[in-house]
Amino acid sequence: MPVHTVACIEQVFEDGFYDHHADEEEVYEYFEEEDALDGSVWIKNLQGLKITASALLSNTIVVANVEEGEKAYKQEFCDAFRRPRMILLKGYSDAVYCRFKPFLGLSYELRQKIWDFAMRAEKHSYSSFHLQDRLEVRNYIGKYTIGTSPRNPSFLTKACQVSKFTRQETLEVFIQGSMFQVCAIEQNRFMHSFLSITPKGFASMRRLQFAFFDCFPTGFDLNADLELAVCCPGLPELQISFHDKKPVNWRVVNDDFIGVSRPEKEMWDYYKMHRLLGSGVRFRTVSILRKAYGNQLADRASLKLARFVTLKFQEEKGRHVEARVVGNKFVHSLGD
Repeated sequence: MPVHTVACIEQVFEDGFYDHHADEEEVYEYFEEEDALDGSVWIKNLQGLKITASALLSNTIVVANVEEGEKAYKQEFCDAFRRPRMILLKGYSDAVYCRFKPFLGLSYELRQKIWDFAMRAEKHSYSSFHLQDRLEVRNYIGKYTIGTSPRNPSFLTKACQVSKFTRQETLEVFIQGSMFQVCAIEQNRFMHSFLSITPKGFASMRRLQFAFFDCFPTGFDLNADLELAVCCPGLPELQISFHDKKPVNWRVVNDDFIGVSRPEKEMWDYYKMHRLLGSGVRFRTVSILRKAYGNQLADRASLKLARFVTLKFQEEKGRHVEARVVGNKFVHSLGD
């Protein structure tokens, strides 16, 4: 728990502002008369249960989530910009006020850093792992997922849910700090809708990975993965995956399969990669992720494509873009 909050709690008890032996009615009257109702209410167990700190930066009234037998009290939230209602749990009358309003007076950049810290520090939250690893969108949409919509995806952290007054800046921080992995067209459409609805959604995107980029079907005029990528003007790196099969042209010769690395120009045209050049996206890096090992034909084709991407940016855009192959230790030792 941050030092200023601990200090605030200690000060309340040192000054004797609150008698924890008072009954609930007296406690309610005490806080109704106070004008300092601009922060979070913490309900604290006198027997030593820990104070809930997961929503410290939420501009909300927080009720500690404690278990008593088979009963569990869930967190309840209330808008802190209005006069909050007093919340008391039966058997828990130790209520402590922590002033919180000055947080909104901090600079936007500093608030972003604090939100980022709060999201990464969330406990028992699968969503918080996304800020450390990739977020696989396919785990949150589809027939096994209920109630997920682009307006309120289930992969959001708790910090994104606490208040409509802070939702925009928390969503911006969450998107900037996450690696989104898209595996299929349904997830692509979901992400496009989510980023379209979210203010500064496309502009906040920093890391985007297409895990099955090479599975692009024939007969389509547009590559949906690249169309999503070019909508994100702040995207510094694009990650696209290639498996063993797609970078190789296989032929039957004398009842045997003979493989030949696909020409880089053929792959550039097939995957509509010219869209990378005609957009306002300022890519600094294009990473080709190799998803299998030991196929030197696929490795060689991927490496040649990476060099071709760098050359195209240099010739047509006049700037250097690093295109690299990642994930196979043999790639960089291959010659031309």
